[in-house]
Amino acid sequence: MRRPSICSSHDPCRRPPGRRAGALPGLSAALATALVLALALGALARPASAGQGIWTPIGPYGGTVTALAFAPASGPIYAGTASSGLFRSTDGGATWQPVPKGPGGGQVMALSLAASQPSTLHVVVNGSSWRSDDAGVSWTATAFPANFSSVVVAPSDALTVYGTDGFSVFASGDGGASVHQAASVSSLLVLISGLAVSPLSSAEVYAVTNQGLFKTTDGGTTWGQLPLGGIAVSLAVDPFDPATLYAGTGDGAVFSSHDRGATWARTATGLGAGSVDAIAPDPATRGTLYAALNGSSGGGGIWKSVNFGATWRQSTTTTDRVDALAADPAHAGKVFAGLEPSGISQSEDGGATWAPSNQGLSGTVVLAAAADPFTPGTLYAAVYSHNRHNFPVTGIDDQVLPLGLLRSRDGGTTWARADTGLDTTFIVQLLADPKTPGRLYAVSNTSTGRIFSTADGADSWHALVGDPGLQEVTDMALDPKHPGFLFLVGGSLVGNGGFFQAERSTDGGATWTVLHLPVANAGLVTVAVDPFVPARVYFGGTVLLKSYRRGDGLTRIGSGLPKAVIEKLLPDLLVPSRIYAITGSGAPAFACFRSLDGGATWLRSSSGLPPQQVPLFDMTADAATATLFISSAQGVHLSRSGGAHWRPASNGLLGAAGGLLVADPLHPGTAFTASELGGLWTYTLQ
Repeated sequence: MRRPSICSSHDPCRRPPGRRAGALPGLSAALATALVLALALGALARPASAGQGIWTPIGPYGGTVTALAFAPASGPIYAGTASSGLFRSTDGGATWQPVPKGPGGGQVMALSLAASQPSTLHVVVNGSSWRSDDAGVSWTATAFPANFSSVVVAPSDALTVYGTDGFSVFASGDGGASVHQAASVSSLLVLISGLAVSPLSSAEVYAVTNQGLFKTTDGGTTWGQLPLGGIAVSLAVDPFDPATLYAGTGDGAVFSSHDRGATWARTATGLGAGSVDAIAPDPATRGTLYAALNGSSGGGGIWKSVNFGATWRQSTTTTDRVDALAADPAHAGKVFAGLEPSGISQSEDGGATWAPSNQGLSGTVVLAAAADPFTPGTLYAAVYSHNRHNFPVTGIDDQVLPLGLLRSRDGGTTWARADTGLDTTFIVQLLADPKTPGRLYAVSNTSTGRIFSTADGADSWHALVGDPGLQEVTDMALDPKHPGFLFLVGGSLVGNGGFFQAERSTDGGATWTVLHLPVANAGLVTVAVDPFVPARVYFGGTVLLKSYRRGDGLTRIGSGLPKAVIEKLLPDLLVPSRIYAITGSGAPAFACFRSLDGGATWLRSSSGLPPQQVPLFDMTADAATATLFISSAQGVHLSRSGGAHWRPASNGLLGAAGGLLVADPLHPGTAFTASELGGLWTYTLQ
C-alpha cells in the first residue's frame, strides 16, 4: 500500500487552488495528525505586465476536458473542465474564455445544449445543475437534486430536461424550474452513466447503465431493456436519421440500430481494443462517425468511420485518455477531442491531423512557480491537471496528473517543457537564487523529499548530492546574500505518527545538517531568512523559533501569537525586524499577524481582510512599491501600509486565489497567483 503523499488536489503542498479550510500545508494525513498532536503538546509547555489593477490569465493552458458541445450555425463552442468550470469559444476554438458567473469553478460533469433553442444550455458542475438561456452570460440554478452526474435537453423541446444522480432518473418539463423523479429504470440496482433523448420525441429517453441499455417512450413512467448484446458505455443518435442509434461497449465493440433500439447489429470492423467511451456522429457529413477508445490505465486513440460504423480506421493515438468528442455541425471535418490531462485537440481535416487548441483554457493546476530575478519575462511553473479517473501515478497522490515543469520566456504568452534531467515531474516548490543568474532549486516529494538544482535557467537539472533524509519537505528558503546557504523543514512518518525537523546546507545542498530544536514535538512547516541579517533564520509551525547564527542556537519566541499552526512567515523587505505570519491550521480562525521586533511580540494585522473563518493561503511582498499581497478563499488583498490595513485586489480574478503568490522582482508592483479556476494570473498595481 502506497504511503499517502504530501500533495493532492484537495490537500496539496504549497497550498494550491482549492485547498480546504484548515488543511495543513504540505503534509500527508499521518504527518498532519502528528502536527496537530505537536500543537497540543506544545501548548502544555508554553502558550509580465498585465492590465493595471486587473488580474489577467497567462497560462499554462490545457488541463483535463470532460465535456464538449457545439452550438449550431457557427455558434459558440463550450468545453467543460475537470477543475476549472466551463469555458466558451466564439472564434471556432482559437481562443477560450471562462464562463464568468453561475456555475463557477469545479468539475463539469455534464453539458447539454438545446438544439431547438441553441442559446439554452444546461451544465452540471460539482454535482449541481445550472441553466443559461443566453449562451452562458447569466445562469439560474435548477431544481434538480444535488450530486447530479448527467443532464440532457430534449432536442425537440428546450423545456424538457432529464438528468440522473447515477441511481435514479429525474425529469422536468419547464427547463429545470420544477423536477420530478421518474420511475425506476430497472428492478435491479443499476448505475446510470448517461442519458440520451430522441429527436423524434421528447418523451423517448435512453439510459446507459451497468446492467444494459434501457428505454422509455413515456418520459420515464415505464422502462424496458433493449436487446443490445453487450453493456454499453456510450450512446449516440444519428443526426441525419434519428431512428439510428450507435452504442459503444467497454470491450471495444460498436452496435448500431436502425429502428430506435428495437434490434441491434454489431459493426466496428477494424476498430482497435479498448473501451468505446465516446461516439460522435459528424452532423455535417452523413455516415461519418468518430469514436474514442481508451485503455484501462490511461492512453487512448480516436477512430473514424465513413460508412455508418461498418468499418473503422485509426485517426490518431494519444498517451492521454479521450474523455469527450464533438464534431462541428457547421464545418465538415472539424472535430474536437477533450483529453485527460492535456486539454483540447482539434482537427480541421476530418481527423487526418490534430493539433492542440488550448489558448485561454485555464484548466491546469499550478502548485509552484517562480519569476526569474535576472531575465525579464521568464517564468517557471510546475503544472498539473486533475486526475479524473484516478490513474496510478508513481509515488504521488492519484488526484493530480503532472504536466511537467514549464518555462515561459515571454511573460506567459507561450510555455514549453523545461525539465530535462528531472527524474520526477512532481515539483511542489520552486526557488530562484537572487544572487546567481540561472540558478533555481526545485523541491520534489514523491517517495522521499528531494532537491534538484539548475545552473542554466532550467535548460538542465540535476539532483543534489545531499539527502535531507526526510519523506516530505514542506518548505525551503535561500540565504538572499550568500549563495549555497539553504534551509528547509520537513517530516517523516514513524509508525502511526511522524516527526519534524529543520536542516541547513552551506554548500548548495551537497550536505545537510540537522538543527537542534529546543522544543520537543515542534511541528515545523515553514522557514524564512531575514533579508537584512541573513544569519537570522525563523522556523514556524506549532511553535515559532529564531536563530541568530544561521540555524544554531534556536530559541522559542512569539508572544502574542495564538495557539495555532504558523503556516507562512514573510520578513519585510524594506523595514528591518518587521515580519509577518499567517496562522490557521489547527485553530478555529485564520489571521495575519505582524511583528515589529523581529518576532519577539506580535499583533493581529487583519484589518480589511476577510472574516477569520475564511482561509488565508499565502503572502508575498514587492519591495519596489512597498506592497504586500495576501491570498485567501475570497481572493487577493493588498496592503501598502505595512500590513496595518488591507484592501481587496481581486478585480478580474475568477474564483478564489490559489495557495500561491509570487512577486515579480523585475517588474515593480507585479504579482502572480494560481487561481481556483486554474493556471497562473498576473496583476500590476495601478
